[in-house]
Amino acid sequence: MAGKSVLFVCQGNICRSPMAQALFRSLAAEQKKDFTCSSAGFSPHLRGMAYHPICAEECAKHGVAFDGQSRTVEPGDLLKHNLIIAMDRATLNQLWAMDPIGENATKFYLLGEFDSQGKEDRLEIEDPITSPKKDFTRLYETVRRCCEQLVKKLSALRENECLPPSRALKVLEGRGAPGQDLAEGPAQLARFQWLKPIVEGKKILVLDFGSGEGAALLSGFAHHVISVERGGNVPELEEKFSSWNLLFVDGGPLDLVDLKQKFDVVVALGMISCILRARLPLFLDQVDRALAEGGCFVSSCPNQEVHRERDVGGFRPKELSALLRGRFSSVRLIGNYSRRKRWRQVVFSLDFFNLRMFTKAGKAEVEQDFGSPQCFSAHFWRQAETTIALCGKSKNRSP
Repeated sequence: MAGKSVLFVCQGNICRSPMAQALFRSLAAEQKKDFTCSSAGFSPHLRGMAYHPICAEECAKHGVAFDGQSRTVEPGDLLKHNLIIAMDRATLNQLWAMDPIGENATKFYLLGEFDSQGKEDRLEIEDPITSPKKDFTRLYETVRRCCEQLVKKLSALRENECLPPSRALKVLEGRGAPGQDLAEGPAQLARFQWLKPIVEGKKILVLDFGSGEGAALLSGFAHHVISVERGGNVPELEEKFSSWNLLFVDGGPLDLVDLKQKFDVVVALGMISCILRARLPLFLDQVDRALAEGGCFVSSCPNQEVHRERDVGGFRPKELSALLRGRFSSVRLIGNYSRRKRWRQVVFSLDFFNLRMFTKAGKAEVEQDFGSPQCFSAHFWRQAETTIALCGKSKNRSP
């Protein structure tokens, strides 16, 4: 393992993960190991909060420096660090959700895996935030044992060696690759249905998460559909969605060059927000090369103008447009939103600057699942929950 950089992650980044960071750094320094570490959390409302005072007190008893402020996990963190260690299974699943195509899957571990006194069925480090003070002492002892073993194991690795695969992967048993269990919801299927006039009678490439439902729906309109599914479940999909004009292939969004084919339309709904931003240029380049002359790339992602305080990934519409205009000759934004009732729809249609998102009612509105009917409009791209981008084949791309 070239370079040893560790990211510790919990929910709030005020107790468990910063304590692990402090202890790991202290133990590595004691053994004169050139390891680096950081910590982060998933709770945006705790961002910037000082680390927990009882944790600081517990560390001070043992001469361990413990100070700082909480921060939230950024997509770039997955690239910067060699190991990403979660405190509990909920956090581990959130990390998986940040990387559904599995680029960093081998980096993920639970801290409890390194506990010399731990049990196979007790790999989690429980959050003591609402517990008595004695539980913070127990937390310190547990985290120290884990960090001691982690430093020992990393120190024993040769330059090109890696730690054994995580035992915690069994928490995802039955899920397969990241995203495999993500069946298309009503809103996503409505987006595929909306694509009918765009894909009708054409050769289509679909990039999906492993459910196959979107590709199967499009095969009813298109002349021919190839669906790249991330999940290793191609045989099951072929049996479930048998059709003469539908072909499933195993792969990921960065494997398009292997197809060696040209398509009239490339459909990647929800995919662009699931790829690490450092890899987006490579992804978009492969999409552009896969498009035939006059072809169309269709993508979608959550609108961060609306989902300001929710950890859903995505882009602001203008940010997404700028990203795509650097690669494609034309970009058109479409707003996809659930129709409101009566006066809420009026407020929505007039609220071009998303001022409703600064009110409790507006925030609660986004949290709800409005279901059908789904609406699509070029007029409401700014305030819709989801942004769809229709991109034309680049004119400057040489074959």
